[in-house]
Amino acid sequence: LEPSWYGMVIEEIDDEPGQDERLGPGDCICKINGQSLQEMEDCESVFIDFLKDGVEIEVEPKCHASGAVPQSGAVDWNALEADLKSFGGDYQVDFKLSPDKRQLRMSGPRA
Repeated sequence: LEPSWYGMVIEEIDDEPGQDERLGPGDCICKINGQSLQEMEDCESVFIDFLKDGVEIEVEPKCHASGAVPQSGAVDWNALEADLKSFGGDYQVDFKLSPDKRQLRMSGPRA
């Protein structure tokens, strides 16, 4: 799990029994035991305080969006990629530009 502004983002799922098969990497636990984990400086400590077997959580699934990159006009690809990296780091979003630079895919928490 990775703490974020949106809650605890799931990085990977262990193969151990008892793991909920509906959870996946990139999903975001936004509430635990009714306590919101969003917009907190330190949601990890709140998460740990409420963590126990059988606790109720609310999860926002990872979402994806993609679109075409306009091919008209000059694009400073280095600047665009730097901006996307900076934005992605700030908002816990991943960007992938297709090798031909015609498609941009964004994925991250929906919250």
